[in-house]
Order: sequence, then C-alpha cells, then structure tokens
Amino acid sequence: YDNIRENTDPHSIHYQQLEKLNKALQQLYAEVRNLSHQLGSGTLQRAGLIPVLTELLNDIETNNRMELSFSHFGMAERLEFNCELNILRIIQELISNVLKYAKATQLMVQINRIGADINIMVEDDGLGFDHKTLLMRSGTGLDNIEARLRSLNGTFQFENRPAGGTTVIINIPVPESDLIPDKLF
Repeated sequence: YDNIRENTDPHSIHYQQLEKLNKALQQLYAEVRNLSHQLGSGTLQRAGLIPVLTELLNDIETNNRMELSFSHFGMAERLEFNCELNILRIIQELISNVLKYAKATQLMVQINRIGADINIMVEDDGLGFDHKTLLMRSGTGLDNIEARLRSLNGTFQFENRPAGGTTVIINIPVPESDLIPDKLF
C-alpha cells in the first residue's frame, strides 16, 4: 500500500480510490478486532468453541463481501478452557490476516477432532504470501500463533496454491485430560 501510494499522484482518481479502499480495510479490520473482543472468554466459557466460532464467522460473512464455509466434526465434547481459548485466538488471527491482507472472496474454516488430535484448516482464495518473508518479519500475528501452538504442543504448515490462495493446516494433540465430557454442545 505505502509503495503504491508514494508512486501515485495525490490529485489523481487512483490515489483517492486507494485512500478510500485503505480506509474501508482499516474499518473492516477494526470490526474484526471488535468482534473478537465481543466474543471474548466469558462467552467462550459459557457457550463453547463451536458456537463462538459459528457466531464469529456468521458476523464476518454478514458484514463483508466474502463467502464463508464452516464445518466441524467430532467436536461434541468440550475442551479444557485454555485449549478452547487458544484455538479460538489462533483462528481469529488467521481470519484477521485473511481480511486484512489476502483480498479473498472465499474463506473456509474446518475444525475436526480425529482420535486424540484436533485438526484445523483455514483456506482462502486470496493473494497468498511469501512464507520466507513472513517468517523474517517480527511482531506479526504469526508470532502469536506460534506461541499459542507451542503452549498446546501443536504444529502448523502454510501452503500457497499456484492459482492463488493460502491453506493453513494446524494439528493439536488433545490429551484425554483436556476433554470435558459432561459439557456437550
């Protein structure tokens, strides 16, 4: 954005459109952050991960021109609260990055429990990114994602598709002690 802005005549229609687009993106990002805070830990503790994710994604789809798909499998049992909170924050960060940078029109989120693992996939049809450049930048949401995954003994990988878009695949081992069988959805 800054590079394009610097090389565009401030009096041109393109510059004005760029400024308008930037303002809209900043507003969108603020809305996502606001939604993230509204769907904070109190709601998560009462309702659980899947209902909170469903509400978050419905709100994002309603407020944006983006087609969203959300699916889950094997998530009938609640997870320990800190595990649910970290998973929620990881997914929120990934979605926030899609909205802020990817210029995507479609977003898919899947969360599945298979055996003792939680598998998460977040996929978009946006611009993709250079993973090496992203890893060299500090202070990114990637740092937060990595820290949360370390606390859960989880792993992740990014895949850029040649036709555009990014897929993030996350695997989190969930010990039986992190399952709360008496709190079903």
